[in-house]
Amino acid sequence: MRTSILSSAALSLCAAAAFAQPANDSCAAPQAISGYGQTPYDTTGASTDGPAITCALGTVNLDVWFVWTATASGDVLADLCTDTAHDSTMAIYDGGACPGGAELICNDDSCGLFSRVRFTAVSGQQYLIRIGGFSDGDFGSGMLTIAEAPPEGVLAGPIVNPANGHSYYLLEPSSWTEAEARAVELGGHLATVRSDEENLFIFTEVRSAAGGPGFRRLWIGLNDVAEEGTFVWSSGEPVTYTNWGGGEPNNANGTEHYAQIPWFSQAWNDNSDFPTDDPTYGVVEIIPNTCAADIGSTGGVPGADGNADNNDFVVFIDYFFGMNALADVGSTGGVPGSDGQWNNNDFVVFVDQFFSCV
Repeated sequence: MRTSILSSAALSLCAAAAFAQPANDSCAAPQAISGYGQTPYDTTGASTDGPAITCALGTVNLDVWFVWTATASGDVLADLCTDTAHDSTMAIYDGGACPGGAELICNDDSCGLFSRVRFTAVSGQQYLIRIGGFSDGDFGSGMLTIAEAPPEGVLAGPIVNPANGHSYYLLEPSSWTEAEARAVELGGHLATVRSDEENLFIFTEVRSAAGGPGFRRLWIGLNDVAEEGTFVWSSGEPVTYTNWGGGEPNNANGTEHYAQIPWFSQAWNDNSDFPTDDPTYGVVEIIPNTCAADIGSTGGVPGADGNADNNDFVVFIDYFFGMNALADVGSTGGVPGSDGQWNNNDFVVFVDQFFSCV
């Protein structure tokens, strides 16, 4: 009899321990965190509280709460993309008290079945972070990562390739044309691939950055949009390496002019500008610029190419007459620095920069 009672008591204790509510189960008792970094969590045994949300199924099921204090002002990326073991939903609220109204932002699926949100924080201000499951059966452990957000339209980066020192960014899904335009805005181009090793780095390291689905297709800079069958790099570099898959490029339907790396192979495929199959993510490559005057690449296209040549003058003149801030490089007396004017001082400084690179 005693053995039976002790066994029952032991089972009850084990069950209680297994399903104990997390300490931060209630919005009235959130776990305090601050700054950038990673924080583990576990929603096992959690209940659901808090107001309705505007995404997912209208609530965050089996939720836990954090009160996060911003230590810097600016855009913030909060995600559950790493080491999370359940289908998640996340919501962010302004302030540290239990919310009485709508969230600032919420998300269900951003990196696979896991959540990612971007919002603007003010240094010293508190924000409630609510994490839970998509449905009332989704619970488990995970990792909350809070980091300074990359530029708009960028999922991850910079990701530095130790073999060449170049920086890479993974863009949000878009057309090839939009991805190349964003790459130029960031100071580079869609990636130029020069070897098997570089192709492997992009396929493994860049594709998997920021967590997310394993079926990401990647845009690289190779294209034959100007002349069918003549592929060139958007960076203007000569084509010294390719890695086409069997039967590629095939220009199916007469519209496939842009190279992509599919999710299932390192071998390339040509596709249309905005394909309707799996989403395609641009890979931006930025070459370290050691020359301030290196602002143009082949054809007078904006972007550094590692050379100081006529292309840089073409781009500078376009910037100058367009009153682009990038051409405001000189002030009175031909001294380097911006003065809000476009005049001879800018030409003097640019020419000095140019010949210091030659």
